[in-house]
Amino acid sequence: MPEKKHFDLVAASMLTDTELSERLFSGDYKVIGNLSHWAAKNPERYTAARQIARTKGKLGQTAHEQIRAQYGPKERRYSDEELRVRTKYSGREQELKDFFTGASATLTNNPGTLAKENPTEYADRVLWARSTGLVPRPDESEAWQQERSDTSLLADEIADRAGLPRGTKVTGDEALKIIQIIADAEQAKEQHA
Repeated sequence: MPEKKHFDLVAASMLTDTELSERLFSGDYKVIGNLSHWAAKNPERYTAARQIARTKGKLGQTAHEQIRAQYGPKERRYSDEELRVRTKYSGREQELKDFFTGASATLTNNPGTLAKENPTEYADRVLWARSTGLVPRPDESEAWQQERSDTSLLADEIADRAGLPRGTKVTGDEALKIIQIIADAEQAKEQHA
C-alpha cells in the first residue's frame, strides 16, 4: 500500500474547491489538522468540496441522510374534517384551484361572494385548500405533522377516491375512518341523484 501524501489544512485557502475536495475525500491524503474545526470555520468551502466529492462518487450519504432516507419525513396526518372535504372535492381539484387563484372568478363565483352566501361551502373549500397546501395553514403544529411508526400505505384506489395523495400512510383507525367517509359521501351522492 503506497504511503499517503500529507495535506495541511493551513494550505486549504490556496486551493480551488475541486483541489480541496481531492485532498479531503480521495483517500490519497492524510489530513493534518482538525478537519471538524476547519469545517466549522469554513462551512461554505467544506460543503462545496463535499458536494464535488459526492458528484464524483467518492462519498456516500451522511448518517443523517441515511436516516432520513430510511424513515422518511414526518408523516402527514389528516383530521376527520380534512378527510371529509378531500373526499367531497375529489375529482374537482382544478375547479377549486381556479376558484382560489382567481382563474375562474366572476361576480357570483368568487371567494368573497361564496363566504357571504354559503359560509359552510366556503369553509369546506378553505379547509380543502389548506389541507392540500394551496393556501397556508394557520397552525403548523399538533396533528398536522407527527412521526408515526404504526402506519401502512393506503391503497391507491382508496387514496384517489378520498382525494389524498398516493402513498399516504395511515394507521388502521384512520383507514377505517377514510373508508367510512367515502361510503357516507357515496351514499349522500346516491340520495341526491
